[in-house]
Amino acid sequence: MRDIRKDLEERIEETEAERAQFHRRIEALDQRIDMLRGMLESEKARWPEQQVLPGLISGNGVRHRLSSPLSQFLVKALADGAPRSLSDLKRRAKDMGVDFSGKTPGRALHFALVGMQQNQMVERLETGEWKLRDGSS
Repeated sequence: MRDIRKDLEERIEETEAERAQFHRRIEALDQRIDMLRGMLESEKARWPEQQVLPGLISGNGVRHRLSSPLSQFLVKALADGAPRSLSDLKRRAKDMGVDFSGKTPGRALHFALVGMQQNQMVERLETGEWKLRDGSS
């Protein structure tokens, strides 16, 4: 009878190497999943700021849908046509209990305003104050 211990040891080493390769692949997949989850969370946080209220027509004549509470708040806060500073908008938002979902209020408002500015719904004045563009309502 032949001694197969050496063969079995080699097979164990090969199998352990194959298992280690699978572990490295699983770790790489776990890292990719973590990265994608982080990107998804970032998009979930950013997406509401990109939305606009039903029937709102921007300065370029495009009709937008505002679905985020933050965008709705900004339209209401600027509806009287008076320019508002970011700090004034932030104070009003806090007073009205606007939910910032753990985000910094000033930053969330600023990015929402910039998005609305890019859609020509609001404008930033030289004073740094914001107001709805003429024709936006």
